[in-house]
Amino acid sequence: MKSSKIFLIAWLAVVGVLAFATVYILSQDAADTDGGDNAAQVPPRDVPGSEADGGKTTERQRTSTRKPRRLTQLVKGRVVTADGAPIVGAGMRVSLPVETAPTEETARMRDILFINDVIYLDIEDWDKPRPLGDWLTNRADRTSAKKGAQVIASGVSDDDGRFEIEIPRHIGGGPFRVTAEAPVGKASAQGVRPGIDVELTVGPVAAATGYVYSGDTNTGVADATVILDDGEMQFTGTTDAEGHFRIEGVAPGRYAVTAGAAGQPPLLGVIKQITTGEDLNIRLPRGTTLRVTAMFEPDEGDDRPLPGVDLVVLETDTYMYVMGRTDMNGVCEFKGLPPGVYSVNGRGERAVPFSEELVSVDGNELVEEVDLLFEPAIDTQLTIVDTSGKPVAGMKFYTANADDQYDVLRSQAIEGETDAQGRFTYAFEFDGPRMLIYGFKKGYSMVRAAPDGHDDQIPLTLVAHPAIRVHGTVRTPDGTPVPDAIVSIEVEPDDPDEIDDFEIIIRTRPDGTYDFPYVPRGEIWLEAELGDDAWSDDYDVELVEGTSEYRVDIELELD
Repeated sequence: MKSSKIFLIAWLAVVGVLAFATVYILSQDAADTDGGDNAAQVPPRDVPGSEADGGKTTERQRTSTRKPRRLTQLVKGRVVTADGAPIVGAGMRVSLPVETAPTEETARMRDILFINDVIYLDIEDWDKPRPLGDWLTNRADRTSAKKGAQVIASGVSDDDGRFEIEIPRHIGGGPFRVTAEAPVGKASAQGVRPGIDVELTVGPVAAATGYVYSGDTNTGVADATVILDDGEMQFTGTTDAEGHFRIEGVAPGRYAVTAGAAGQPPLLGVIKQITTGEDLNIRLPRGTTLRVTAMFEPDEGDDRPLPGVDLVVLETDTYMYVMGRTDMNGVCEFKGLPPGVYSVNGRGERAVPFSEELVSVDGNELVEEVDLLFEPAIDTQLTIVDTSGKPVAGMKFYTANADDQYDVLRSQAIEGETDAQGRFTYAFEFDGPRMLIYGFKKGYSMVRAAPDGHDDQIPLTLVAHPAIRVHGTVRTPDGTPVPDAIVSIEVEPDDPDEIDDFEIIIRTRPDGTYDFPYVPRGEIWLEAELGDDAWSDDYDVELVEGTSEYRVDIELELD
């Protein structure tokens, strides 16, 4: 081989080694950065029973709920007058908008718990659903500040009328409300996302006027309620006999507009521009009929319609819902639905759903149809015994929440309890809150029942161990008790062969205290949070032999 070729090959080998080393180093740096401040210290937990952990957790592996590294993002844009001239020195504010929703008085807790039982909702959103008919209840002729609106950043427009305001990433990606104020007037914009320019046209605070038209007849709608929502304030008015409205004290800007009237499908939270001196024309949707057919698929024989199924149809953006029940043909129709994406599910007698169904209603079709599939309920026998093997009678059971946790608010009580032999039968489901259940009895630690297969009918025997009580108070740094804080208790039991790792979600009382007397022995960690505004460090519970009661006071870090 010629020496020139040997030199070339050696040179290419050196280049390849250097390239590999560079890629490896960069990948390691990226892994450290993507994981946030805690990536190296807190590994993710494998799913219990998966191949990754061999069926059980052998070391502390838990998912961190700490906030990510506080990098920044920019809310930016330009402030101008009505004729397009830039405004210098306009005071800018960025705030977290408070979502448009009916008042707390319209919450129907029985419905909300049913919805959480059949449809997946994030833990932060579990209590947001409101009936369609209540979106406009008791709203007319009222302008009010919205509770909870929070300014998170501010700034000033420059010589070109431009502004750039930094928002810490832990706040989230929006949308935000942006407000501009100058001697010539005000402006606001709802639904602003970081990195996308927004133009605010400042003008005097004046009356917002316009018309509400029917989607079917194209005529004015009398007695319609109109709500203009800028994220901090709601401006509300009612139309006259011709469908005309006038709402005083509205600055120009982008608003979330909700409008509706009796017998009319509503318009919910659509972003519209309001300009001083120009009418805002609002057209209500025609409304779509959603026809849901519940179908039962038996193990043998043909599929058949399933009557008597209690259904819920939930709009996934606004959390507006309607409920109904299938007729003898397994059909239920929901009329007059506005455009949106809806999640559909339900519960039938001795039948369990495969999963919730998503349906997109665009408003162009008068009728949309969806089939909701059910399978037979198959009972699994549970037997609960104590550490000596004696049956535990009188144990009651609750479902999980949608995140597989026991949740004091969202978990549903299940009818019945263990009998004198410690036995209880239950029809587990393939997915959702009923794929596993939690059992409680005073004096015993909670048990967690989760079969390998929801329909394999293999009996389960669970051991109820002596319980540990964990309690305390959640406080701010100055010692003020925090009511309604979420307290998470995560447990890695001493005997993972008998019970998997699990997490308990409870809330503090009005005096800031919490109490959970059903914890099994093992490695125990606690943390608390209050929305996105406050959270705590992890608190380890150091167990002492012969001690069954532990007080852990938790301090929240305020943002």
